[in-house]
Amino acid sequence: MKLAIVLTRDHRLLSVAAILDVFETVNRFYQESGQPPFFSIDLVHAPQWEPAPYPGYILQQADTKIYDLILLPAFRSEGLTELQQNFELIPWLQQQYQQGAALASFCTGAFLLAATGLLNDRPATTHIDAGYAFSTAFPKYTCSRMR
Repeated sequence: MKLAIVLTRDHRLLSVAAILDVFETVNRFYQESGQPPFFSIDLVHAPQWEPAPYPGYILQQADTKIYDLILLPAFRSEGLTELQQNFELIPWLQQQYQQGAALASFCTGAFLLAATGLLNDRPATTHIDAGYAFSTAFPKYTCSRMR
């Protein structure tokens, strides 16, 4: 399964690390049982931005490669400022979805996912501290808040 973890501008490092830990662990279990890794993991970023390197990973630009699953990590703060800084990813995310990719967000990454319009008529979850800002920015969505 081709997995993309999107390195957005001002992503929360802990969020990316937690996502990587889960999917690397799955791959390790597969390899320990003599099977190939289940996930092919790419760290993807907007073409106009070069994030800091992640040891052991080659950073990929968001381009024409099609993914099965795309994960949006949390932002370092509430989400509105970061949303504006990452707007260029929206067409790519929409295109990926139209070509069959499943998209998911963690915490305040829900701001970017909601901005794609792909959450229309669906519930959304974000961090408890960002719930009001999310509901204000995206009044069409029912927002449940997590701690």
